[in-house]
Formats: sequence, C-alpha cells, structure tokens
Amino acid sequence: MNLSEQEFKQTIESLKGFSVLLLKHLSSYKIGGEEENKSLFALANILKDAKSVKELNEIKKRYKDIVFKIDKSIKRKEKNNKSGLLGSLLKGKDSTKDLKLIDNRELFIQGLSELTSIFAKGALLLLDKGHPLNSPLSQLKSKDFNLIKTSELGRIKHDIDKYFFSKSNEAVVIEREKNELKDIIKTLTKQIAKLALSSASFNTKITDYAESISKAAELDQIVEIKKKIIEETRIIQEENKQVLKHASESEERLNHASERIEELEEELKKTRVEMMRDPLTKIFNRGAFDEKIKEQINRYKRYKDPFVLVMFDLDHFKKINDTYGHPGGDVILQAVASITRKNIRVVDFLARYGGEEFVIIAEKIQSNDAFKMAEKIREAVSSHRFICRKKKVPVTISLGVANCTDTDNAHTIIKKADTALYEAKEGGRNQTVMK
Repeated sequence: MNLSEQEFKQTIESLKGFSVLLLKHLSSYKIGGEEENKSLFALANILKDAKSVKELNEIKKRYKDIVFKIDKSIKRKEKNNKSGLLGSLLKGKDSTKDLKLIDNRELFIQGLSELTSIFAKGALLLLDKGHPLNSPLSQLKSKDFNLIKTSELGRIKHDIDKYFFSKSNEAVVIEREKNELKDIIKTLTKQIAKLALSSASFNTKITDYAESISKAAELDQIVEIKKKIIEETRIIQEENKQVLKHASESEERLNHASERIEELEEELKKTRVEMMRDPLTKIFNRGAFDEKIKEQINRYKRYKDPFVLVMFDLDHFKKINDTYGHPGGDVILQAVASITRKNIRVVDFLARYGGEEFVIIAEKIQSNDAFKMAEKIREAVSSHRFICRKKKVPVTISLGVANCTDTDNAHTIIKKADTALYEAKEGGRNQTVMK
C-alpha cells in the first residue's frame, strides 16, 4: 500500500475517528454495567492518541476484557448459557496477535482497520432491523477497512452519528413520558381510593399498567398504554361524577403527552429523510436507492409498469481530483447532480450511488424516451461551463441504460446497467449505451 504522507495521515484520521465514534456510541447504549460503559468511553479517548501497533494491541486486549465482563453480566441477568451480545464478535482467528511490534504504516493501518471492523460489527448489532445503515455496515464488515475510501468512511460516520443521536433523543423523551404516565396513575389511584371506588379489578389493571410502563421501550407501546388508561379514566368518570374533575385533568395531561409524542414522531420522520440524503449533493444516497429499486421491482412484477435504470459516472474524475483537489471535485459533483435534476422529470428518482457514480430510476417510460433522456443529460453536462480555481474544466459523463424485464430482480437490472456503462467507457466515453 503506497501512501503519501498526507494520504497516510488522512487514512489514520478517518479510521481513528470512525472507531472512536463507534466505541462512544457502544458505551452510550449502556449494554453493560456502569463500570464497563465508562471503560468503553475511556478506551475511545486512549485510541485517539494511539501511535503504535503495540498500543493498538493493548487497546484490543482491553476491549476484549470489557466485552467479556459485559457478556458475563448479560448471562447473569438472563440466567441462561447463551452467548452475550458482543462476545461473538471476538471469536475466530485473532489476526492482531500475529502482528509483530514494528511500528510501520502498513501494520498500523492494518491494526486500526481490524479494530474498526470489530466496533462496526458491534454497532450493527444495535441498529434497528431494516434500517438503511444496515446495508453499508454489512458490506463494510466483510472487507478490509484499509481498502475503504476515506470519503466513504466519512459518509457512514456522518449517518451513524445522526442515527444514534436521534435514538438517544428518543430514549430521553420515552423516559420522560413513562415517568409522567406513572405520576398520572398515582394521582388516579389516590383520588379513587379517597372515594372508596377501588376494586380488585381496578387495582389489578393499575398494577398491569405500571408494569407495562416500566417495560415499554418504544413510543408505540407508550401510545397504546396511554389509550388504555384514557379508556379506563372514561369508565371511572361514568361510574362516579365526583371523580370527573380529577379524571379530566388526567385525560388532559395524557392528551398533551400524546401531542408531544406525535411531534416527536414527526421529528423522527424528518431525521430519517435526512439520513436518506447524500450530504454533499443533497440528492438521495445509496441506502435510499437500495430500498427504492426493490420497491420498483415489486411494483413491476405486480402491475407491469415499465421502468428503466440509468447508471452514469464522470469520465476521468480522478484526474479532476488530482488537479483541483477534493474540494474542486466536490464542486463538480454538486453541479452534475444539479444539472441532472433539471433534466429529468419530477417523478424520476435520482441518487448518488457512490463516489462519482449516479443512478436514475425512471418510471412508466419507453426505451426510446429513456435513451433520449439519457442523451439530454449527457449533452447538458458536456456543454456546461464548469469553473474551478477560475479555470474552465471540461466534464463529460458516460451512461448505461437498462430496461426492466420479467426475469429481472434488483441485482440483475443493476448488473445490466453497470455492463452498459462499462461498454460506454470502453467505447470512448461521453456516450450512452442501452441494454
């Protein structure tokens, strides 16, 4: 691996930043005791300053010790012999033990990459099933981190940070709502006890609600409990008008809590939409595309609505980055995304597939019209005046277009579009090939 001094520093910076972020989020999930969570957080700070393979080996050893303590704690709580949540991540071949304590670039990056892979697998266990981050993290854990682009690590780091931040906000609100519901139940119990309306049935329900609130971990569960308590409150109001005032106050507080929950749900929806956007170009990202192409294939199989997949990338983009730097390349990518958006329909789906590669899903369109659309985009890009450092930069794109057929699935249509794009590149670039 031949890296310049600047590239070496950037790689180390990205891997360290990514690993520190994952470690801190693992500690914030409080999957172990207070001591283990503090140890994970402290280990993240130690990793920041690590400069040698020997230090990385020591960090991994300490991480394993902490994980084994967490597993032991989980087994004790669950009273079974199943393996703990994180222990399985450290099973198998331990390649770090085989590293000689020679502080050179390759070994240091290799050690950092292994740590990053282990911490990424830990984060993957904590993500919600079906979450868009599962796809990129699952792909990352199966390949060497020292082969991953710095920009790719930065993008995933950004998405992970937003995900755990939204989850921590949600956890705080859930805890607050649970405490308020507990207070409301206490108030109701006291008022009804004063009026001698308490019964075995009512007491049993109150006990059940209290237990349900303690176990609730999702907003939907709290909303359901709230509905049941409101219904119980209404029954009490009908049985005795003397508790009307107190029950009404409780219902008002519950309705207010419901409004706050709805507001939070809306905020969480907005956060998810943001996580489906590429931070640089503001168009959809790879995770959004992976979901969309599966939906589109299912729609085609059900309704036979025709659609095409267009895949394109910038010709000689590495040369642009080498000449004008990554900031200059970013400006070009933003401009190409903007030009493309202006030359497709409102209903068409545009996403950044990765690096300098983009994809378009165009629904209800015939082959000849799809080809014309692709050519329109190509001509718009090639005729545009791109300026970097006060100099005009010639930019062209190559495009591959694939029609969906009855035998296609998400994998095959992507492969067809990619093959068409490859042929456009081999044919001299700045052209469109249709499959």
